[in-house]
Amino acid sequence: MPKEIPIENTSKRKTFEEWLKDDHVLVHIDARHAGVIVPTHLAGNPTLSLKLSRLFQGTTDCDELGITTHLKFSGDYFQCVLPWEAVWGMTSERSQQQIWPRSAPEEILRAVAGAKLKEIGSKLLSTISGKRGSKDGTPQEHPTPEITKISDKKRSHLKRIK
Repeated sequence: MPKEIPIENTSKRKTFEEWLKDDHVLVHIDARHAGVIVPTHLAGNPTLSLKLSRLFQGTTDCDELGITTHLKFSGDYFQCVLPWEAVWGMTSERSQQQIWPRSAPEEILRAVAGAKLKEIGSKLLSTISGKRGSKDGTPQEHPTPEITKISDKKRSHLKRIK
């Protein structure tokens, strides 16, 4: 019985094939992943990005297992093998980006989370600053909301009957 292909790999292949119709695609891989074959000096890179194009002299093919491409490094062609499991992102010629978080190395997830937290923090600060300042930029005082204690409220006139 043939091994079932993960849906995520099908998505990667579809994205790659669609974006490769343009001039090029940047494929982002974790070169440490099992089955990846790249030049030795690139093998330990969790954020390796390779520019692939059907217009290059070397061939580029993909199937249900991954991408096989011949790329030129330092003047010599090298056959690279990129299993879909090692592909964590792609960038199109038109700057479209796709990331598959399940395939992304921890380093990438931490960096993306950190950047997103900074973005959220900046938006919060600007929102808070904008609410505290007047239209001319001078700070305004905001009244402190009154806190009502539960004991200060009138008790309900309803009683529980057993």
